[in-house]
Amino acid sequence: FDFSMILADLFGERMGRGLNYAFTVGGGTTDVQGVVTGASAGKTTAAELAITSSELLDLIHSLDVAYRNNAKLMMNDATYKYLYNLALTTDIKQLNWITPSNMPNTPAMMFGYQVLINNDMASIGAGNVPVVFGDFKKYVTRFAGPQTFKTLYELYAATDEYAAIMFQRVDGQVLNSSAFKKLTMNNT
Repeated sequence: FDFSMILADLFGERMGRGLNYAFTVGGGTTDVQGVVTGASAGKTTAAELAITSSELLDLIHSLDVAYRNNAKLMMNDATYKYLYNLALTTDIKQLNWITPSNMPNTPAMMFGYQVLINNDMASIGAGNVPVVFGDFKKYVTRFAGPQTFKTLYELYAATDEYAAIMFQRVDGQVLNSSAFKKLTMNNT
């Protein structure tokens, strides 16, 4: 088997997952600023463990209309499932606020806005931020230099092993916090 190809695939997937986590919830002080960290307050739910369709609509309308044309909703898959079940179990007339994705490469929609599924977003829970709504063109990432891959032979030579590391310098930041609003769960 081609070990270098397997290793490249593993490192690529791991790097992608790590970058997605940083670009989503990174702290922003000595780290990448994630979208959740850079977003401004939009709406706080009334309950600790529940979101209503009207609270989601309030979040959407908390965003300045200038940013709404390009805005998208971002949440994890469990939150999307919760909101889809909410639409199914409440009133059949409310189904028009959510359009599921039944076809590949066709995004799900809520209130006419595309839904981005990002499992690095927090789930519904007290004090969590399970949904962000905003214009993702107002978030920038910077990759400084190429990805660097090193094999460390000497470190584990005594046990006839070797290690491999891969790293890249990156940064990310919300350009304008007014372009993103977050839904925060009540924490009382």
